[in-house]
Amino acid sequence: MKTDLKAPTWATIVGVIVVILGALGIFNGAQDVALDAPIIINYSEPIMAFEFGLIDGRPVSVTFNSDYTTATLQPTVPFEPGRPYEARIKSKDLAGNEMPQAYVWTFSTRQ
Repeated sequence: MKTDLKAPTWATIVGVIVVILGALGIFNGAQDVALDAPIIINYSEPIMAFEFGLIDGRPVSVTFNSDYTTATLQPTVPFEPGRPYEARIKSKDLAGNEMPQAYVWTFSTRQ
């Protein structure tokens, strides 16, 4: 799997939310991704929980670690083989500061 180790950063007037696509997750531009691969997102600070997400219209379940700094998005329906996907996240920290724009990344699944 190809990886992009640059962490996108969003600054807000009150605080900063840094999103790092985890070492076990799916990085921007990743190729040959398993059809049931989770997306693991690490945050620089606790965020408000969310329960459900979509990746290109495909549902994913969402779980968090105990301090809400890591979210794991797990496809509830496997990705289709050999297809590009686009994922996006937009989160709020516990103070209610929202990322000013969604972080969008792409990946492709294995054949």
